[in-house]
Amino acid sequence: METRTPIGPPLTGHTVAVWGLAFSPDGQLLASSDGFGAIRLWEVASGRPIGAALKGHAGWMTGPPAFSLDGKTLYSGCNGGEIRTWDMDPASWRERACRVVGRNMTQAEWAEYMPGVPYHKTCEQWPAGE
Repeated sequence: METRTPIGPPLTGHTVAVWGLAFSPDGQLLASSDGFGAIRLWEVASGRPIGAALKGHAGWMTGPPAFSLDGKTLYSGCNGGEIRTWDMDPASWRERACRVVGRNMTQAEWAEYMPGVPYHKTCEQWPAGE
């Protein structure tokens, strides 16, 4: 703060005003919410976005999102009176995706949801996606 200069490039991805920010309990993730009801996740150390924006609110956010104490759940609310619960545990994402979809992500899906991360199989029991 002494130099009053940014320590890295700006985090970009929202298309409207950012309404709130929240750090995960371990300080590794940053969640940002915007006026269209979208939440973006960021890796704090690198400043890289994690996956696509979380969307589901019909209105604008009424405050910042909030992480549970164990960091495995994210909560958000909007002006329509709804509260959403988001699963933030990557281990459960992989298991659920393999169970529900029954295949690995395709290369195109991986590029959309995991930008900048090299492709690899997520479901060992299935062949790699094309």
